[in-house]
Amino acid sequence: MNEYEAYDILVNGITTIGNYFFGYFSIISAFLVMSYLVANKLTRVNSLILITLFTLSSLLMVLNIYTLSNDMQHLTSYMYEQKQSGVYDLAWFGKNPIWMSYVLMITEIMCIIGGYVGALLFFFYRSKAGD
Repeated sequence: MNEYEAYDILVNGITTIGNYFFGYFSIISAFLVMSYLVANKLTRVNSLILITLFTLSSLLMVLNIYTLSNDMQHLTSYMYEQKQSGVYDLAWFGKNPIWMSYVLMITEIMCIIGGYVGALLFFFYRSKAGD
């Protein structure tokens, strides 16, 4: 794989992760608005169905972002190796520390899990509200 292909795949992967985040936070926003408006009016069965769907969609997003981030980490490592061995010329590539991709992945997963837990806590809080 030449330099352009590697960099193009890297940029496309990062863009896809960003798209997953926008989709995920759209799901969280819808869940929060629904929780605010109707959580205290739902039956237990409806609440269970809703929480199950929200959990499955959150899990899907976590797995997609994790696997794609993992691939991007490996690709970044490969690009660093190619640059160090002299195969890639990429003079501007490699200015960020390699550990940064791990920190980014952990932060992404923490954001998703934090959003999920926060949305569920808000749902249960609103379902107990009597207004």
